[in-house]
Amino acid sequence: MDRCKSMRACELMAGFEEAIAREPASRGSAEAAAVIGQACQVLRSGNVSYKARDYALARAHGHLRRLIGFDDLALSDEARDRWRELDAFVCGPALKDLRGVGGAGVA
Repeated sequence: MDRCKSMRACELMAGFEEAIAREPASRGSAEAAAVIGQACQVLRSGNVSYKARDYALARAHGHLRRLIGFDDLALSDEARDRWRELDAFVCGPALKDLRGVGGAGVA
């Protein structure tokens, strides 16, 4: 994944994190914040390979998807909108990059 896409992914994840931070704290929100922080650290780094960025985004997206799917992370309307933006990016512009690492639910 190129630097432009990785910065956009980090921007979208940060927006999602801000939206869930406005909600009452929960185990799921703390876990989501940690996942996003780790992924953004890799996505922002200039010292990692392009595949490391792909893996970081794929891992974070999958983890967040599971948190939402198992109701460990309840979303407000704003957070749901931010999630949909992130999901659309991962399943749209970033999909070609993530297929190489098995991300975004692709085989």
